[in-house]
Amino acid sequence: MSGPWLKGVLLRRYKQFLCDVRLEDGRCVVAHMADRGRLEGIIEPGAQVYVSHQPSEKRKTEYSLAMVDTPHSFDEHKVVKVCVDPAGANRLVRKVIESRILRPFSRWTQIRQEVRHESS
Repeated sequence: MSGPWLKGVLLRRYKQFLCDVRLEDGRCVVAHMADRGRLEGIIEPGAQVYVSHQPSEKRKTEYSLAMVDTPHSFDEHKVVKVCVDPAGANRLVRKVIESRILRPFSRWTQIRQEVRHESS
């Protein structure tokens, strides 16, 4: 998911793939949500969300839902960002690993996706 993310508040989710978001500037937009799951406890009206603006003649909506802020499970004063774009999650993790900002992965020299392991 490219472009800068815009912060907003989730108003509602409907038709499985669509949601209404009120952006910080007050505009209400329809955003596409790639995750088909229910995401109960994550995608709730009033949640702070992040959308990317991706206008295209091939798309029905100009925005895509990227991330949602959810309460931390152990500390109600902390927030955890959850990626709700399945393909975006893989790209995000790859960028984090390549940037070497997480010490446990800083020595990795090779990154491969969806590698076959035994019979899976």
